[in-house]
Amino acid sequence: MEQFLVFSPIEIILAGATTFLFLMVLLYLLIVFTRPRRFLKKQNGTDEEKKQLPVSVIIYACGQTESLRDNLPAFLSQDYPDYEVIVANDGSDSDSDELLRTIEQSESRLYHTNIPDETRYLSRKKLALTLAVKAAKHEILLFTEADCAPASEHWISEMCGDYDDKTSLVLGFSRYSSGKGFFNKLVAYDNLLNAVRQFASAIKHKTYAGNGRNLSYRKSLFFKHKGYYQSLNLHAGADDLFVNEASTRENTRIMLHADSFTEYHDMEAVTFKDIKIGRMATEKYYRGVSLTFHRFFTFLGVLLFPAVAVLTLVIGLFGNWMISIWAGLLLVIRFVVKAILLHRNARLFGQKPHTFWLIIFDWYHPLYDFYLHLYHQSKKKNDYTFIINDKY
Repeated sequence: MEQFLVFSPIEIILAGATTFLFLMVLLYLLIVFTRPRRFLKKQNGTDEEKKQLPVSVIIYACGQTESLRDNLPAFLSQDYPDYEVIVANDGSDSDSDELLRTIEQSESRLYHTNIPDETRYLSRKKLALTLAVKAAKHEILLFTEADCAPASEHWISEMCGDYDDKTSLVLGFSRYSSGKGFFNKLVAYDNLLNAVRQFASAIKHKTYAGNGRNLSYRKSLFFKHKGYYQSLNLHAGADDLFVNEASTRENTRIMLHADSFTEYHDMEAVTFKDIKIGRMATEKYYRGVSLTFHRFFTFLGVLLFPAVAVLTLVIGLFGNWMISIWAGLLLVIRFVVKAILLHRNARLFGQKPHTFWLIIFDWYHPLYDFYLHLYHQSKKKNDYTFIINDKY
């Protein structure tokens, strides 16, 4: 028994380092990954009467005729007294234009704007959204995209019902309805992880990004910040950079009620890659350190801590195997805690948990992001509007 209580200096150092890193990672998970759930419980405990201010719903579309055909009826049948729907049509796609004109004949609340297909040397998406904002009749704007559908007929009411004199921006969630196959589950995992981080920061009044698939802000806020003026040189940034620039501690609200969500599905691999790279092009312009904070603990949790723990485990096998058991136990606990918290967040956000896939995504997702960062470094020139026209 005495031999198990004797440790070499290197074993003590490794065991101490493993324990310290484990506690840091565990604390991060227990605080950050539980924050959305705690916030929702508090939000559900308030009985604020929903306001019903006039709203302009703006839907960005880019050659998505079938998505518009499938999803527009849900937007046009919202249980809300005063709203309009504006489709910001990116390009003169004849099929989309014809479909929209046909629906407009029977739906007085539907309008659409077009930008010429030959438009170059600027962000087509930002131009399309700017034209739609200028065409909007109402002060409250609610943004989404053509491949999304509202989670319920109360979507507008939930997303825009809590505006007051201080509120100028509302962050919503867009869940991914994953299908079969590895890639679809990867998109769902990426979507969930990003949402947890973004909402956890926003709840503490440290908002660093938003999602254009479900986002609301005042028209006056848009013009106060000169629209997308700060990021005109970039194709991307219509949602995250604008939110990062315009959000303050006082003017931003978060909506996590299930009726406030939008939903999208069947994303193509090329589209997902483009979206990820577009976000990488804008992240370096974020104000604040919230994203850096999350990345630091991701590095600790999926790389540094496991590496030190495995080293401790191996050293213990050739010395005192008690530290091998200890290191292995901490690895298991960290994985189980993260799996439980992600499972609960998936339920909270209405996504299929795919908890079993965490065994793979826990290490594959950071590696995939690292690969995209390397790929982005070789394609940086594509980020800028004055060099090449690329649709994000």
